[in-house]
Amino acid sequence: MARAHGVDHIVMYHAQPVAAAVREMTGGMGAHHAVDGIGGAMLAQTLDCVRPFGTVASVGQSAGPIPDLAVAELGPRRSIALARPSVFAYAADEARYRQAAAAFLAELEQGLRIAPGPSFPLAEAAAAHRALEGRRTSGTPLLLC
Repeated sequence: MARAHGVDHIVMYHAQPVAAAVREMTGGMGAHHAVDGIGGAMLAQTLDCVRPFGTVASVGQSAGPIPDLAVAELGPRRSIALARPSVFAYAADEARYRQAAAAFLAELEQGLRIAPGPSFPLAEAAAAHRALEGRRTSGTPLLLC
């Protein structure tokens, strides 16, 4: 599914060393930008994926809270930037939120499609969680009421 949406390289973080794979793909340089939606211990691996003067955006923490990070971890050895953007910042600014929502809806109208994944009856919510945790889903799983 990722390749169908234009992804050139895929790294399965739970099956291979991420930083080594990224370095191999980039001729040893590292990525210009990396987005970490996993959090927890994965953030340290994501920082290792980025080349000097690159940027890491930490946007999630499905693997646990974001660990404390010393500023020295960003530079001078690495010389990278770390951002921690959040949708809650948009929600706190109504004008910006409406602008972002309008842009998203315009993309949907232009043909952006989000493939639905498996459907689960609400009574099987625990099974849906197990499937997500076990990486046995693709697309967006749906709970049906």
